Amino acid sequence: ATGNYSVRKLAKILQEKGLRTVRGKILLQSRLHEILQNKFYYGYMKHKDNIYPHKYKTIISENLFNKCKAVRQGWHKKPFRYGKKPFIFRGLIKCAYCGCTITSELKKNKYVYLSCTKYRGNCNAVRLKEEEILEQVKASFKKISIPKKILENIRTHLQQSHESKKTFQKEEIRRIDKEYNNLQNKADRLLDIYLEQSITKEDYDKKCTEIKQRQFELAELKKQ
Repeated sequence: ATGNYSVRKLAKILQEKGLRTVRGKILLQSRLHEILQNKFYYGYMKHKDNIYPHKYKTIISENLFNKCKAVRQGWHKKPFRYGKKPFIFRGLIKCAYCGCTITSELKKNKYVYLSCTKYRGNCNAVRLKEEEILEQVKASFKKISIPKKILENIRTHLQQSHESKKTFQKEEIRRIDKEYNNLQNKADRLLDIYLEQSITKEDYDKKCTEIKQRQFELAELKKQ
């Protein structure tokens, strides 16, 4: 969740620490990737392509699961859109030697160092302090001069873009809420029909499952 470790790097660390499967084999990168995508650990299980809440004790929070998901999706891309950015250069710099992403690491809760993830194997990149990179960036920015007219256009565009984004998000939430409530009304009507014995229990369970599944999907969309 920190954004400092790839799945490959995590698998290597776990192998070095001696973690093994129940059959005594090392935990492969592919298996670790499957584990990180399994919603069971925070309270949901998959059955016949549907997702349901389960009754077992959870070992992580949904928030932690989503943080890890966001990090995985943004590992080889620019920083993910709504995630927190604890490090200034996370996801922005590539290694000049091998082209891998440069990752940030906090030492002694005070110093931030940047180093290559070495995703493709060993390379000659050295670890640097964040301050050293900042000084280079500052020097580059000092050479940039933006004409006032262009600067005003940029400011106006950013303001309009921000307002459009807020409007879209509000409309999307209203749409999700409306569909969710319509589904709940449909579920209530379905229960009345079942109690009147107008449909079989099998048909009721099937339709009810479809409604609950869609409501779950809408709830997940609203969290994004």
